[in-house]
Amino acid sequence: MSKIAEIIKRRDGRLHVIRHEDSRTWLWRTFLDKKYYVRSTKETSRAAAIAAAENAFDELRFNKKQGLPVHLHTFTDACREMLAEKKELVLTEERSPTHMTSYENKLRVLEPYFERTLIHKIDADTIQKYKTHRINESLAQNKTATTRSRSSTLSMKTLHNEFIVLRQVLKVAKRKNWISTIPEFPKLTIKSKARPYFSKEQYKHLLKVSRQRIKRATERNMRISREELHDYIIFLTHSGVRIGEAQNIRLRDITFWDENNKEGTDAKDRVFLKVKGKTGRRETVAMFGAVASIKNQMARRSLTIDDKLFPFHNRRQLVELLNEAKLRYAEDGARRDFKSFRHSYIVFRLLEGVDVYILAKNCGTSVKIIEAHYGKHLTPRMKSEELTKLTVKPVSADELLR
Repeated sequence: MSKIAEIIKRRDGRLHVIRHEDSRTWLWRTFLDKKYYVRSTKETSRAAAIAAAENAFDELRFNKKQGLPVHLHTFTDACREMLAEKKELVLTEERSPTHMTSYENKLRVLEPYFERTLIHKIDADTIQKYKTHRINESLAQNKTATTRSRSSTLSMKTLHNEFIVLRQVLKVAKRKNWISTIPEFPKLTIKSKARPYFSKEQYKHLLKVSRQRIKRATERNMRISREELHDYIIFLTHSGVRIGEAQNIRLRDITFWDENNKEGTDAKDRVFLKVKGKTGRRETVAMFGAVASIKNQMARRSLTIDDKLFPFHNRRQLVELLNEAKLRYAEDGARRDFKSFRHSYIVFRLLEGVDVYILAKNCGTSVKIIEAHYGKHLTPRMKSEELTKLTVKPVSADELLR
């Protein structure tokens, strides 16, 4: 820290107005409740700095007499405490590292706006102003961006996620008695979007094209990478795990059904996977395709118990495959990627009549999310057989007209 170049004492020596060697701006400080209280005067003029410091000091002394705490906490203080709590959840494996990373990324957006704002001064009006600021900021960026690099307008879903983190910060502040209540947040209208998936016909076509690409491979490494991609696609579509979860599955996390098969069912029809996702650890049941994919990987790479099953995925290879199969984009224009295979798994299970609660538990998500983002794909035509089922003797059209 740089040395103090000048110091001026006021109010019987209790107030110090100081300037450091490497700064033109004056600070003021006082000692209260066994701790220094330091603030900037935001002034470069000596006289203006003294006047500002005396006014701020008098206000502080008045507030102290009214019973208000002297050492007030800022938004940054609350962020630090909140992240420390999140880190504990990661260490105890109640949350994944990606959960922590997600919060840190959103705080990078929130902190520049609130920064050193006193936490008790963040009220409903402040949060409404933040919402307006984010929308205007997004619109301004779109105006200045070139056509090629034009960013999309801020979505209410993005703002909603930022509000989640902001609310968590305020909850920590309330728990520490830094604030008495959590302010009301503006209501947001979020339109849920159906996530892109593959129909069964499209999925079969994709696998057919994938097999053709494997046969056409001219080099050994190319053939192996295409085979691994093929198995990875099947694994995701038959397990429904997230991409991050799939990449962290080790051989020791896999239990084949034949190891515990006491019911005489086909040993190849399922496999149990212990995964660690953003909601913590869970066991999920994967289907027969996952069994074949796992065994192919084990044979191909001679895996040991601590090796990861699919340590990485080749996004470029997938894009090439999707383009060749003419399936890169869904009917509504949404771009497909590796996540689309998890989406397909969920839609396929819904079409098979799997209970949505059981499906949600197996996928580590909620019934609400499945209904909002996947249920939209289910059309009456898809379920026409179920809609035309009869539990009584059918009556002919002629009989109905009589």
